[in-house]
Amino acid sequence: MVGLPLSASVFDVDKNNTEDALTDGILVLRHGFGIDGTNLTDGTLALDAPLTDSESIASYINDRSMLFDLDGNGSNDALTDGLLLLRYLFGISGASLVQDALGPGATRNNYADIKAHIDRSNQREFKSIKRG
Repeated sequence: MVGLPLSASVFDVDKNNTEDALTDGILVLRHGFGIDGTNLTDGTLALDAPLTDSESIASYINDRSMLFDLDGNGSNDALTDGLLLLRYLFGISGASLVQDALGPGATRNNYADIKAHIDRSNQREFKSIKRG
């Protein structure tokens, strides 16, 4: 994390201090589909994003794989965890967040559980960054 600005959200993947569905959400979704290199980042980075290298972005997500497993089933999947994050970043809540977006064996299977996980993940990330 050296050289990156302090960010209070683990889900701010490009580290521009803004959680954005059309940047961070798409980056996570593409990464979940196995897209890498410039195909991962083309057209998805915020203009003020300090983290722009596709390998660094992929490493950032991989290093926090447990946090990006929003449904808690032990795996990261674009069509479950990626979709859940994208919906969340678009401001979707309640049953609409989880409808048809949970993986087999999901332990977090409702809005309240997923929102609590997101909140805990952000608290953990902030404490980790703050300590250095």
